[in-house]
Amino acid sequence: MFELIHGTPRSELYLKVFLRKLDIISKTDELPQGTELMAAVFLGVKVFTSARCREKQKTTQLAKDRFNKLEIIKSLMTLLTPRQFMNIFPITKEYDGDKYQSKDYFFTREMINTLDMDAAIGDKIDDFLWDYRNRDIERFQLEVFRVLSDLARAKGLPTPLEKFSAENGIPLYYEDKKHKEITGPIHIENVGGEYFYNDFEATTVPFKKPSPDYLKLV
Repeated sequence: MFELIHGTPRSELYLKVFLRKLDIISKTDELPQGTELMAAVFLGVKVFTSARCREKQKTTQLAKDRFNKLEIIKSLMTLLTPRQFMNIFPITKEYDGDKYQSKDYFFTREMINTLDMDAAIGDKIDDFLWDYRNRDIERFQLEVFRVLSDLARAKGLPTPLEKFSAENGIPLYYEDKKHKEITGPIHIENVGGEYFYNDFEATTVPFKKPSPDYLKLV
């Protein structure tokens, strides 16, 4: 059911314990709650955020399988209360959101204050995760975004980022890691529900990673 493509010793350990928790939960007639639920969510998130499984899914079925696994964890999250969620994944203590026009600790607290701290998050989970500042949750959301992109590409459809680009007129740049090249700007246009890629202005340039600070040319 769950497997890691390129796991680490730590992620394999998380997976083993998570599957044990999931088995216990699946054998009960009542909805999971309390420490068992909290442990299952924590372990499920760690399975993905600690694994080296970043390659694109080559087929629609592989992308679907990965998406379904992520959705299982999200479905468990819906049963958590905001108070429980904060105990599992403490809000990142960054307070300079106003300065950089970004989400910070205060932004997340304001979002949480609109909710009942002791009621299940339920169908608000997508908005909740989007506004929640925590490193593990952000990595988890990135995995969800990646698999949605892989699924779209496998079906020959534009990715969520490409749709956002078309709706907001923001050009994109594509990175070719194999040949160490970047191509862009590419404009994506939505015409009658069909997406078109305009690369008239695009150019391809080589790139290289900067040398670490401790290395100096002599």
